[in-house]
Amino acid sequence: MAGKPFAIFISGVPGTGKTTLAMKLAQDLGIDQVVSTDTVRAVLRSVGDENKNPILFSVSHDSWKYFGEKNAQNIWKGFIVHSKIIFPVMVYMLKKSFEEGRSIIFEGVHITPEFIQGLDFPNLFSFFIIVSEDSILKDRYSMKNSFRSIPHKGWEKNFDVIRFIESKILEDKKCFTRVLENKEIFDSTNKILEVINEVLSDK
Repeated sequence: MAGKPFAIFISGVPGTGKTTLAMKLAQDLGIDQVVSTDTVRAVLRSVGDENKNPILFSVSHDSWKYFGEKNAQNIWKGFIVHSKIIFPVMVYMLKKSFEEGRSIIFEGVHITPEFIQGLDFPNLFSFFIIVSEDSILKDRYSMKNSFRSIPHKGWEKNFDVIRFIESKILEDKKCFTRVLENKEIFDSTNKILEVINEVLSDK
């Protein structure tokens, strides 16, 4: 897509299809930069010290354990503190991409309302992806684990935490361009493309 660069942010809890959706959008839009916040976290871990910054080495749905017992306050605090570690890298990459005139897609649960509201760049599109039915989301965890040599047990174990984090994010859903139920990848892609094309065609 010609014209000024733009950025797409795909957020949502694990298993909602963020990565697949981001890759499909990149293909359809001719964007060569797709950044996962999990990848950013992995790079930060490679140069970090677990003893000095243990929360970096946790995941979003178990970071509460660094703040005390498992309750709503600590679950949310852990998630936010964990996510904020990723923010500076995303802002740097976004700034660099725009300076180079390149569009970019970010995907990951760490893309929070606070992060979106703190950005001061033109042509930003943010989408929060949901899968409402618990059984479908759990089936996706099973499918994801089928491709892993070491299954990730945290998704099932912390399912209540994952749903709580999702509900808290949705309290500020107006900060996202749109909230989408991701039942079918092509339908979700088309809905996002419609939003982007409508906005950019007016500029």
